[in-house]
Amino acid sequence: MNNLSKTLISCLVLLMITSSTKQLSACTSQAGIMSTDTLHVCAFDAVSSAMLNDASGNPTYTLDANDGINYALHTASDSILGTVISINATGQFVFQPGTMSYGQVYYISPVIGNNIGTFSNPIVDLTDMCLSVGAGTPVIWYEYPTADAGINMDVCGLNVQLDATIPTIGTGQWTAITTSGVNWIGSINSNNPALNIPNFDTNATGC
Repeated sequence: MNNLSKTLISCLVLLMITSSTKQLSACTSQAGIMSTDTLHVCAFDAVSSAMLNDASGNPTYTLDANDGINYALHTASDSILGTVISINATGQFVFQPGTMSYGQVYYISPVIGNNIGTFSNPIVDLTDMCLSVGAGTPVIWYEYPTADAGINMDVCGLNVQLDATIPTIGTGQWTAITTSGVNWIGSINSNNPALNIPNFDTNATGC
């Protein structure tokens, strides 16, 4: 390779670096600030979050002329997109069985970049060189517990052994409609405590 060829290659590389640097330095897109308070949500309830304003009531985000705003539900806590579960323009999301796990922390982040959708339904180009992602609001969905007190029983006598199905999550607790004279034998948080009722009812024929 002669000196002229080396010089041309060096100039080409310098031109590419300079062009790339100018493109990056020209980026004005900036995602805004989200609340960092964790949202706690029951199973299939919807949750939403949006960018905050500053103390003067002004937006904390910056758009260029062709930008759109989306919100992503994803797995990363920083200003990057982790595994994206869902993305939309509203910032409202629901739990997606089979894709998400109960009790895990997810994040709702603002995503700003070139809008390849429409004005009323923006779709942000995730390959935009100036894409900006804000640190997200943490959100945790919790599974609904299922409780089953067991089959109905007619009992003759003063004592009865209860037998509930163990809840899918959490701890169940027994309660009595009438607590007067009710003596619990064992913990009311157990699935099978015993119960003593000194003053019991009788039917027409007695026990």
